[in-house]
Amino acid sequence: MLSLSLVALVVLGPQGAKAKQQVKKPVVKPTVIGQVQMPGDNGKLETLYSMGDAGTQLNFRLDKVSFATRAAMVEDTVVADADHKLLILNFTVQNPLKSDQRLTYDNFKFTVVSPDGQNEEFDGWIYHPTLKTRLDTSLKPAQNVQAVAVFPIHAKGPVDKLIVKRGEGKVLRYDLRGKIPALTGTYAASADVAQPEASGKVGTPFELNELDWTVEKVESVTTPIGDYTPEEGEQLIAVTAVAKNPTMKPLGVSYNTVAPSMKDANGETIEWTQDFVSMSSGKTLESTLKPSEQVRGRFLFKAPAAMKPTSLTLADNNTRRSVTIALP
Repeated sequence: MLSLSLVALVVLGPQGAKAKQQVKKPVVKPTVIGQVQMPGDNGKLETLYSMGDAGTQLNFRLDKVSFATRAAMVEDTVVADADHKLLILNFTVQNPLKSDQRLTYDNFKFTVVSPDGQNEEFDGWIYHPTLKTRLDTSLKPAQNVQAVAVFPIHAKGPVDKLIVKRGEGKVLRYDLRGKIPALTGTYAASADVAQPEASGKVGTPFELNELDWTVEKVESVTTPIGDYTPEEGEQLIAVTAVAKNPTMKPLGVSYNTVAPSMKDANGETIEWTQDFVSMSSGKTLESTLKPSEQVRGRFLFKAPAAMKPTSLTLADNNTRRSVTIALP
């Protein structure tokens, strides 16, 4: 018996027969189509995923995300109103199948979850990232196409979650908090907040709906301008402003394009003549601007000779945004 025990100690080691070798569980690899991952709960930027029902799969990669308040495309200019900012998604789509597939605006469903739990769904076109045209094309087998989606989301706060869905399969959920560059431009109050009202300066361009405006000069005039002649004890206050078309389509400019208002140091409103006149003729300005073109005109106000303006506001009724300029 003693010799058998010694043999067992030598063969099995000091732990005897109770010691068992642990077997590692096999690593389960995700199902892939075209060497990409299947979607799950957590999507990652710059990672390719296979999405969609069998026979209609498309590979999707979210490349870049940014904020804006205006995005100019050939057929459309997407502008965020006072309650929104824009989320711009740059993504790549690849056809992993052996047959052609269509790529258009409804291939993927995009949903943003706001900080207060509200769902905001994409309902627009997708665009070519460089041509800026609406994208509706056929994808050949193995073909890659880059695309851009632009849609209004909540004005204040981060994107807690972006959900991407195709067909009835699993969805991608991207947590984009801290992953989107800070909002810039006229209405940027902070990195992820677009404010409805902004401050401007004389001589500095600012965005207002589809146009860019620059207030160049504010001056008191006692001589006639066009059909406007100041009476005794009165003055015309002329605001020289430039409207520029930064978009990719023609835009009209006239007296009712924006709504100007002016106040003095006591908070009293100075009367606007309801006109925006030509620098050359003094007549009501009516102009159509091609992309990159600009026009200069004057907003005219009537006031007592002693009244001094201290602020000028240009407002857009469609977006409900405004810019106020403090006057020296």
